[in-house]
Formats: sequence, structure tokens, C-alpha cells
Amino acid sequence: MMYRIFFLLTLLLCGKSLAAQNWPNVEFPKNATVEIVADNMNFNGIPMRTWAVTDQQTSPMLTAAFFRQQWKDSSIKFDEQKFGNDFIINSLQPPYLLTARIKPQLKGVLVYVGISKNEAVTANANSLAFPTLASSTVLSDIRSQDLFKRGRTLLLRSGSDIGSAYRYYYNYFVGQGWTVSGDILDVTAGKGALMLSSGSSTVDITFNRMAGHVSIVANLSADGG
Repeated sequence: MMYRIFFLLTLLLCGKSLAAQNWPNVEFPKNATVEIVADNMNFNGIPMRTWAVTDQQTSPMLTAAFFRQQWKDSSIKFDEQKFGNDFIINSLQPPYLLTARIKPQLKGVLVYVGISKNEAVTANANSLAFPTLASSTVLSDIRSQDLFKRGRTLLLRSGSDIGSAYRYYYNYFVGQGWTVSGDILDVTAGKGALMLSSGSSTVDITFNRMAGHVSIVANLSADGG
């Protein structure tokens, strides 16, 4: 769970936006309560921001439609995927990556919205504690930190087939003593997902077959300040 440590912003009008100078606008629904949860984030030293958006008067489907309508036409790459009970939207608007992770609640939704400057990461990936297949390229490595949590999101492109990529990460983390809390592999549909934990650390990995490659997104979280 991401802890909320910064000031509360309540938006009263639909279309009202929060934006850093020279960054894309991020708009939130009319009745949403918006809170900055991490303002000390970096992507290779470049500042990032993340918001927690609570809306008790909507559904995951309507929230996904809101962000889809806002971002899709401006994207050179746009991706939507279900991960467990969550729904994740990624919008690449060079040089920015916008993400919304929609979590259903007993009443309404909780959405984590992030915006970062998206630049390719090169061979310094060798210093990372995240394993990569020989056929993989690290496209981005986004790190975040607040008083309670350290987080990381990696985007990789792999030349392996989706089954091989899935089994590689499954075998690696299980072999390191991690516990599988959720796993899905549908080779026919070209989709897969892994949810694993080790103590208070978690890793969520999604796999999507694209034209000629497999796209892998890994989200890691661990205690730490």
C-alpha cells in the first residue's frame, strides 16, 4: 500500500488539471479527491510526480474510459491491461509516460496516476537487481521513494516468446524463495501476469505479445526510506 504523506487537493470541477511546468496536463474526474503521495521521485535523476485519486461516485469501467479518452489520441503507444483486480493504462507521449492504475473499492475507485519523463536506459542495467533475459532490452527504469516505500517500474522488450519469458521469471523468483500470489498465462491471447512477494517486498510482472516481441512491465515495491 502506498502511504499518503503530502497535502490534499480536492478538485471541484471536471477538467481541472495538475501540471508541472512544461509537462503534459493530467486531468481528473469532476468528483475526485486528489492527493500527492510522492513528490520526491526520480527517473535517472529527473523529477516525477504520483497522485492518489479517490472517486466514490464512479466505477472502474467509467474511470478507465475517462483516462482512455484523455490520453489515447495523444499517444504513440497506448496499452490497457487487467492485472488481478486492477486495471492498468499506459500512455507513451514522448518524452513522457503517463500511467493510471485503477483499483476497485467497496464504493468507487482508487487510482494511482503517475507521470514521468521517459528516456531509454542503456547498459547501466547491469547494476540492477532485476534479472533480464539475454534477448531483452531495458527501455525504461523508473525509481521512486518516499518515507515509507521504495518503488521501481521497468519496461523491457524481449525477443523471446511469451511462454519462455513467463517461465524465466516464474522460475527465477520462485528459485529465490519468493511466494507466488497470483499467476496467469494465456499463450493464445498473448498475455501473462505474475504477482509475487517476499516478506514486505512485492513484484508484479505483466507480459504482452506485440508484433515481433514481448513487452514486459515489472513493478517492484519494498520497505525503505
